[in-house]
Amino acid sequence: MEEEEQDETPLEEPLRIREYSEPRQHETCMVCGQEKEPYILIEYENKAEYTCEECYKKSVGEPVTDVLKCAECGADVEDADDFCGKCGAKQKQNCPDCGERISSKDAFCGKCGAKL
Repeated sequence: MEEEEQDETPLEEPLRIREYSEPRQHETCMVCGQEKEPYILIEYENKAEYTCEECYKKSVGEPVTDVLKCAECGADVEDADDFCGKCGAKQKQNCPDCGERISSKDAFCGKCGAKL
């Protein structure tokens, strides 16, 4: 069986990789193909490609943490956030039974098990 020859022509311009710092709108990740917020911008030969944070961290061996989403608008939120930075929706509340701080997405309290 003949092996296909791969074009190993060097890039004419240098490859540039940098953090994506422009206002974040969902783009197609070049690795997973899903519409996500760009994290890394890769520029080469007058082209720009994007990768999401999860794919980038997997590629460099960093641990990937679950991304929390606002229950109201779907924007990414940090676990420590009390309110969504995009729509202002409250992200955390207290359990009515034990007072433990809970996420607005929880169906049960993680401390006492009360149904929310």
